[in-house]
Amino acid sequence: MNTKEQPGGRSGVGLWILTWMMTVIIIGESIAGAFGKGVPALMFLGIPFAFWHGGRRYGAKGIILFFVITEIISNCSENLSIMTGFPFGHYYYTQNGTPFLFHVPITIGIAYFCYGYLAWCLASTILRNGDERTNTLSGMIIQPITASFIMVMWDLVFDPISSTVEHQWIWENGGGYNGVPLTNYLGWFLTVWVFFQVFAVILRVRPQVIRPQSTTGFWVMPIMIYGATAVSYLVSYLLLDDHRTITDAVGHTWTVPGIYESSTIIMLFTMLFATYLAAITLLNSRSELQRAAGSTAKD
Repeated sequence: MNTKEQPGGRSGVGLWILTWMMTVIIIGESIAGAFGKGVPALMFLGIPFAFWHGGRRYGAKGIILFFVITEIISNCSENLSIMTGFPFGHYYYTQNGTPFLFHVPITIGIAYFCYGYLAWCLASTILRNGDERTNTLSGMIIQPITASFIMVMWDLVFDPISSTVEHQWIWENGGGYNGVPLTNYLGWFLTVWVFFQVFAVILRVRPQVIRPQSTTGFWVMPIMIYGATAVSYLVSYLLLDDHRTITDAVGHTWTVPGIYESSTIIMLFTMLFATYLAAITLLNSRSELQRAAGSTAKD
């Protein structure tokens, strides 16, 4: 596998095609009114993207290890919460027709892996190759925490729509944030932090796993997909034609437009901001490299 991305190479072109396909499908789902009712983009494109893109950065063994860690920890955490209420709270899944791994649909693990990888990449970008700094104690701590915040930003936006509106899972005791409890987000942060932290420790022990990527485009790809996901909620809100009132498990009523509006507001100042921050950091880093190259040439 190549250690550097070649803009004209087949691998680079293939990843760009996959990136654009995911971007278009994610936005297209929101336009078609299907967003939140399934994860076809994740199922069919998110997994190959994460393995392909991650394989270039961490090698085949590295990204497979990330996948295994993510799946085991997320599934154990979800099943534990369904059975005991810790760490997310009391809830259960209702996705009939979807294969389950114990009490949890397999699509949930896929979402943790695909968007966990995107969050990890955005954190690495914002921290200027933060994954490479996991060989230091501070870097090993800061990178997973930053990725965890970026991951939970997404959950803040999609959970009320997927649970309260779509009833893909039911919060048995309701919750103050459009039917979702605070414990859900605390549990999400804890869960994703654990698997990010485990991966960071592995990178600290085996820093040689990380393969340098020399072009800006490599990091633009995950930013585009995460950003497209953010924008898709704005599109869904603007095109929303559902004025129902929803009653949650404890009898509290919520309006569908209100839930979508709340999610959109949160998205604008969390997910979209993280996308902007990653993009502007990447652009600044590129400008600094160009200036440095120009200075060296003059010398």
